[in-house]
Amino acid sequence: MSSFSAALGLDAPVEVVNAREVEQLAKLGVVFYAINVAVGLSVSMPGFSNRIAHGLLGELPFGAISLVGVRSLEEAAAARRSGADALLVKAELLQSYGKDVQALGNALQYAVTLDD
Repeated sequence: MSSFSAALGLDAPVEVVNAREVEQLAKLGVVFYAINVAVGLSVSMPGFSNRIAHGLLGELPFGAISLVGVRSLEEAAAARRSGADALLVKAELLQSYGKDVQALGNALQYAVTLDD
């Protein structure tokens, strides 16, 4: 996928789930990271995945681009506060707004403005 994207002049996100992967991929020159903390995470404490994502965002090399999957407005706000460059809206969040995409867009915009 990465070589196909590169042939088109695009960067494809490379999914990471821990700091070790970030470190190894940074050595290879990866610049676009997709953070997916849901993979292999069996701890269901409130806010735990947000803290993991926050830690991974802090491990990215300077100038890297980050994409974080979010299932709620709270996760979106937390990811943005932690420095995420982009959000991948997951099915759970989409479904919570039904067909009202405008309302979802407005809610996301408000959640990520970083204006408490």
